[in-house]
Amino acid sequence: MFMVLLNYEEIKKSLRVVVIFILRISWLISEFGKNFVKTILFKLRAKNDLRIVDDQIGTPISSCLVTEIISLIILNKINLKNISS
Repeated sequence: MFMVLLNYEEIKKSLRVVVIFILRISWLISEFGKNFVKTILFKLRAKNDLRIVDDQIGTPISSCLVTEIISLIILNKINLKNISS
C-alpha cells in the first residue's frame, strides 16, 4: 500500500473544476434586428394583412433579461438550472 501526502496547493489544483454553461435561447426579442413581435407591430401599423402560422409555439424573451441572467451566472450570484418565460 502506498500513502501519498499532498500539500494544500496540490489539493487545490486537484479539486479545480471546469464549469460549462449551455444556454438554449429561442424567441429572443430586442429593439435591434428582426423578430416576431416587431414584425407583427409593423404590419399592424401598416394595416397589412397578417399571415401567421399556427404550428410554432414559443414565448418571447427579452435580450435584456438574457443579458442580466448570463451576467449573474458568470458572477456566481445565482445557481440557475432552468428558466422559461
